[in-house]
Amino acid sequence: MITLLSHLSYVAITSPDVEASVEFYKNQVGLIEVDRVDGAVYLRCWGDYYAYSVVVLPGDEPSLATMAWRTSSPEALEEAARRVEAAGIQGEWVDDVHLIGRAYRFVGPWGHSLTLHWDVTRHHATDANALDGEAASIYPDRPSRRSSVAGAPRQLDHVTVATSDVDAFAAWYRDVLGFRIMARTVLDEAPISVFSVLTTNEKSHDLGVVLDGSTRAGRVNHYAFWVDTREELLIAADILGENGYPIE
Repeated sequence: MITLLSHLSYVAITSPDVEASVEFYKNQVGLIEVDRVDGAVYLRCWGDYYAYSVVVLPGDEPSLATMAWRTSSPEALEEAARRVEAAGIQGEWVDDVHLIGRAYRFVGPWGHSLTLHWDVTRHHATDANALDGEAASIYPDRPSRRSSVAGAPRQLDHVTVATSDVDAFAAWYRDVLGFRIMARTVLDEAPISVFSVLTTNEKSHDLGVVLDGSTRAGRVNHYAFWVDTREELLIAADILGENGYPIE
């Protein structure tokens, strides 16, 4: 059977204050701003191989605008769209998604927007004297120089969304898009699944889903970034805590 999806490529979020959100991601988290188009701001981690991994869009409230997945091939993109529509969901082809070209976008059965694409634009660092994140690294396995912001993440890692039926959500993403269900958490008190993790590749997961008791569809729980070591994680938490951002 053809493998449809390869990995999570970016998340697009909405913010009622785009500039404040961008300032936080750049100066506190350590992401790099790479572009602005029609009110959308595109950012990347210093170790992301593609042009961007986070898009901040204007909106009335914080939300997940879409989660984007690169397919395993051009043929897989066509097959994924066919399977989605065979499952009773009508999506649309979009020809001008910024720096990825043609993509298939649809809203899943629990209200989450997905963008599927094959084409990408890779990040190419050039000037060794450029600003952080734009400069070429002396190490050949890095797309650009490490950020000077302490604890800055290497790359986007996964996204976790919320739904009213964890098991049904996981089964649909498995049967239609080819995700593998890696684990689930069931309450001791009742046969209710409250959490599940899925993957498209060899990671432990790149998609998580938690039980949502609200009546609102399409909610997001979190998206996560990868840091190389436990110590970097502690440093990032330390810096954010000292700068007034609550840590759970």
